[in-house]
Amino acid sequence: MCSDKHFTDLVQERLMPENGLKKKMKEAVNKVQNKELTLRKAAEIFAVPFTSLQRRVTLSRGIIKRRGGQPALDENAEKKLADRLLHLASRGFGITPKAVRKYAFEFAERQNIKHKFDRNAGMAGQDWFHRFMQRNKKLTIRKPEGLSRARCDGMKKEKVAEFFNTLETVVDNNNLRGKPECVYNVDETGMPLSNRPPNIIAQKGAKDVVSMTSVERGENVTVLACMNAAGQYIPPFVLFKGVRKRDDFLLGMPPGTEVAMTENGWVTEEAFKLWLQHFNHYRTPGKVVLILDGHASHTSYSVVDLCDSFVIELVLLPPHTSHALQPLDVSFFKPLKTYYHQQATAWQHSHPNQGITKVAFGALFQRAWNQAVGNATKGFEKTGIFPLNANAIPDHKFIGD
Repeated sequence: MCSDKHFTDLVQERLMPENGLKKKMKEAVNKVQNKELTLRKAAEIFAVPFTSLQRRVTLSRGIIKRRGGQPALDENAEKKLADRLLHLASRGFGITPKAVRKYAFEFAERQNIKHKFDRNAGMAGQDWFHRFMQRNKKLTIRKPEGLSRARCDGMKKEKVAEFFNTLETVVDNNNLRGKPECVYNVDETGMPLSNRPPNIIAQKGAKDVVSMTSVERGENVTVLACMNAAGQYIPPFVLFKGVRKRDDFLLGMPPGTEVAMTENGWVTEEAFKLWLQHFNHYRTPGKVVLILDGHASHTSYSVVDLCDSFVIELVLLPPHTSHALQPLDVSFFKPLKTYYHQQATAWQHSHPNQGITKVAFGALFQRAWNQAVGNATKGFEKTGIFPLNANAIPDHKFIGD
């Protein structure tokens, strides 16, 4: 049980107006911490309960706590998180309730803030989210559309216009207008460890037409490609399925190529962070803009944090607009895949009864890569990204109006 004096102080504290108490208590705490007044003298001058002042100085280090349950993040941390979310929203990141909860958990972890968020789920709880939104009125939540509706509306003119407005703001705010070497696009594409049979001549009406392939269904290889509006390419980044990387997987690859392994050969958050380090090694020095789609591996808090440290400004493409707005899709990936399948088919005919292995992939891929490079500037021009031209997309590309 508390003493009579302590009980009296608690009652006095409860009866005082909250704003007045906070202000007086904060001033008293500052005076004590700055060693300008003793605890007892400060309590007397500012007319605050002595035991309450003592508790704040000794236990709370001068932080005035809210009455009732305490937030998982203090006011300063919440402000940083809210500011980050607003910044991401201005770059095209979708701020959904789940995204906010996930970012809160990652933010607390990376800032070494003690919290009670669900570690198994890797996100803050729904109760925390609702209270956070109530405390941060500048944030608003957009309800995500269903997949079929999003696909239908993906190329609405207002969404494309919003993307170009964002891109223009980022380019101008960072003084990158007229600097094509500082505007990059990254995307990934899948390439199988097999050839796609070309069309062949056969008897008219024949039902069983076959051509030689390495396997019925090849293992997938993911290639991350990146180029800038000046026509320069970052060396490719290749993801193989598996755990252990071997040195001979790099045999025959284009110079500077990096290889990494993932469980299924697809891009993961950790793999994309490895790519960012690879990109940072070869890119133009200084601030650059990196345009990419909103894949989950591209939009985590740790990815955004790493880009900040590398002075990379991220701008996300609207969903389902890659076919019209992504330079790599417009001018590079189609010829790359065409040339690769030609190489794979030729290899298969000269190596019957053999499959294309990870070791053999490099040489085939290099020849296809060397044939495909060279269309970068055309891709940026057709999409209107560089030179910046929001009217570059022809009307027939827009649907759902």
